Amino acid sequence: MLVSVIIPIYNVEQHIKRCLFSVLNQSYNNIEIILVNDCTLDNSMKIVDDILLSRPDEKRVKIMTHFENEGLSVARNTAIKIASGDYIYFLDSDDEITIDCIEFLVQNCKDEDFVVGGFLKGDRSPYFPNVENKFEQEAVAEAYFKGKIYDMACNKLVKKEFIISNELFFKPRLVHEDILWTYQCCMLAQSVRIIEKSTYLYFIQEDSLNSNFTNRNLKNLEEIYSEIKKDIILKNKDKNLLANTFLINFIIGIKIRAVRSSILTFSEFSKIILEPIDFECKSIKLKLKYFFLKSPFVFQYFMIKILTRILPS
Repeated sequence: MLVSVIIPIYNVEQHIKRCLFSVLNQSYNNIEIILVNDCTLDNSMKIVDDILLSRPDEKRVKIMTHFENEGLSVARNTAIKIASGDYIYFLDSDDEITIDCIEFLVQNCKDEDFVVGGFLKGDRSPYFPNVENKFEQEAVAEAYFKGKIYDMACNKLVKKEFIISNELFFKPRLVHEDILWTYQCCMLAQSVRIIEKSTYLYFIQEDSLNSNFTNRNLKNLEEIYSEIKKDIILKNKDKNLLANTFLINFIIGIKIRAVRSSILTFSEFSKIILEPIDFECKSIKLKLKYFFLKSPFVFQYFMIKILTRILPS
């Protein structure tokens, strides 16, 4: 099985050496490594070139170049279109993978649409530990709604034919694009295998878009929520308890992050018009969350203000 490892590159000169060597030194050799230079402004590509010059026999690396910065989504899409692999694996250029990552995922792949490995933080402490499992057909969507399949596109071994036949490309110029893409994958996948072993080291950067929540993050999350809600209604899942629980938690999560980051005044908070789907359920906990979202904005805002001071981030 040939695996295409896709690494977009933009202003990561401090990290790219560690990232690239983690792929070049993989115990599994049947890989192609696609580096997409997204018009990086620093020395990232010089570092890449120096590494490849020191390894003249290395023929597995392909380099694609954008002539203007297109963003992570477009960089990934560029690589998907030229990838030769049976499966595709996304790796962010400031992270790294364990030396047996690809080998282990391939060994555990039984022709599923995608296989999911576990995450560690860069210091090797747990980040998203998996529970070993396999889901098929409708159970894939249920597992996603229950939070058993994480949103990150990275560390998923994804069948290329599954991506191409379903046109599962990343939406350009979207922050948090992984959320929408993973949702779409899980709604269409017929089989998914979850691997307990952690194969990915996630280095949280203080200046990253994900760690610094801005109005752009907020607007993009609102857009993603609206697309997912529309799709759930289109697929007649609007009466599904798990789908509605997911949507309610999504809205509350957005509002908590916006208030905790202190980017919103009350006036701005009151303009977040994200409505859950009306439905009947017996869960008291879910009813309370639903009525909270239906309560006056002033109550929501100050309750979240109080809770974010009490609860850890």
